Amino acid sequence: MFFDSKFNGLVERKRQELQSSIESASHTLDAECGDVQSAETVTKLLNLPLEELAKHLASKRCSAEQVLRVLGRNAIQAQEKCNCLTDLFLDEALVRAKELDAMEQPLGLLHGIPVSIKDNIDVRGRDTTMGIASGIGKPLAKDAPVVQLLRNAGAIIYAKTNVPQAVMAPYTVNPVFGATSTPHNPKLNAGGSSGGEGALIAAGGSLLGVGNDIAGSLRMPAHFNGVYSFKPTNDRIPASDNHIPCDGIELLRITCGPMARDVGGLDLFMRAIIDQKPWKMDPHCVPLPWKTVETPKRMRIAYYIDLDNVPLSPVCRRAMMEALEALRAAGHELVEFRVPAVEEMVQLAYTSLAHNAPSQLERALAGDPATASTKQLQSYGKIGFLQRRLIVWLLRNHHKEPALARLVSVLTAKTHNELNDIVIRRNAYRHHFFAELDRQTTSVNGRHMDVIVSPALHIPAVEHNASSNIPFDISYTILCNLLEIPAGHIPVLELDRTLDAQQDGVSWHGDGRGIRLVEQELRKLYKPELMHGTPAGIQVAGRRFEDEHVLACMRAIDACIREHRESSSRSM
Repeated sequence: MFFDSKFNGLVERKRQELQSSIESASHTLDAECGDVQSAETVTKLLNLPLEELAKHLASKRCSAEQVLRVLGRNAIQAQEKCNCLTDLFLDEALVRAKELDAMEQPLGLLHGIPVSIKDNIDVRGRDTTMGIASGIGKPLAKDAPVVQLLRNAGAIIYAKTNVPQAVMAPYTVNPVFGATSTPHNPKLNAGGSSGGEGALIAAGGSLLGVGNDIAGSLRMPAHFNGVYSFKPTNDRIPASDNHIPCDGIELLRITCGPMARDVGGLDLFMRAIIDQKPWKMDPHCVPLPWKTVETPKRMRIAYYIDLDNVPLSPVCRRAMMEALEALRAAGHELVEFRVPAVEEMVQLAYTSLAHNAPSQLERALAGDPATASTKQLQSYGKIGFLQRRLIVWLLRNHHKEPALARLVSVLTAKTHNELNDIVIRRNAYRHHFFAELDRQTTSVNGRHMDVIVSPALHIPAVEHNASSNIPFDISYTILCNLLEIPAGHIPVLELDRTLDAQQDGVSWHGDGRGIRLVEQELRKLYKPELMHGTPAGIQVAGRRFEDEHVLACMRAIDACIREHRESSSRSM
């Protein structure tokens, strides 16, 4: 009873603090409403590509204060619609905006650009809660390195955004702040773990956000909300003070990266940080300056559509097929690639992510009530030996899901020797993957692929109360984390209730196979009528440390998709 009372008191306090900050921001904006025509002009400027807006701010064609005021109103409206904020400090940000406007020369590439920050990244003077009550009322004394670098580049930090409980779930919901929805449909969750960022940007409350990614946490919410994101190669961007309950995990390492409304915004973030030589601040960062690269006029693109362990929903398959059609129509060379040893990859990735998660979560929650996603993750570590053997037998023999059976069998706590074995197998898989990539996709004259295109995820945004008897599949995203390669998300289309309906008795695989347990569970979550208008996108990945090349190719791919859609619309 004491712990319940303490928890409720902390949560009520934090929610009241957030509401007070919103009311204070609203009062400030109402008290100094300014010139209506000027506000309308700035609103139009906010629709420009972020790189163009940055030029306007640097040349004083608009002021940082004007931009922040308009964006502040948008952020408050986004909060009302999506519940995406954990903190808003607009008054403090406006002081900084005025300081920047008074400077004769721009401070850096992000001069005057407001930037929102994911809750689990430290911002001085603000809590880092991770959706856990024990983080309330403990403001940090200093910024995370990436936040300090943003400030050095002229960015204005003005908000923090919601995350799943303990940042360890594909859906953004926690007992402190509640659930975050997509701006497209209040019944659908914004995804995780950077779900607050994805929703805020999609709702027009942010131009550029910073999140992090250990298994898809930048790309999944970008896919759910229809925005752009980029997971850099590990050690390009400082990830210190980006917190998860299992801080210190090395099997799968967290990376810090941007979310934005266009590819140019992602590129601008990367340049702004790396041009400051972050390796001098964080010794983990590789001393690799940012390069300007040109995209080949005719890209050679490897692609895969299906990973055999998980079926692809109709809208995600259509997004992939439309992207490939657009690229083919633009004259780019497409080479199909079969991801090697998918089951080995899934076992390594999931084991690396979750081998000690239940005990780490229990310590982190410290008595907080667990969400449904947290309970499911905790349950994997509580299955007894005989119960696990029975589940594995049923999956293999009754449900005909041998891959899932083997995955359940390995999701246990590991000894030191077992972890060593995982590292050896992981490193071997990396070698195997790239050897197969070269073997399957290198041209006869020795030209290697430029990037790899795949579905972003197997399913679009799902309902807040979505539940399944199987783990939420993250194979498409976590592959890139296991390989430590750069990967970004590009939105392609919106779900259409007619075009993307599922046919009774016909598997999503589309190859005549039966509908087994995994697909049965996914089909319960996929509701085209409810999800009508929900975004779906693709993932674009490349080789380690070729971040500049991947982003350059993402620009070209995005342009192809937009031009193809516009051309198709004109011809109808």
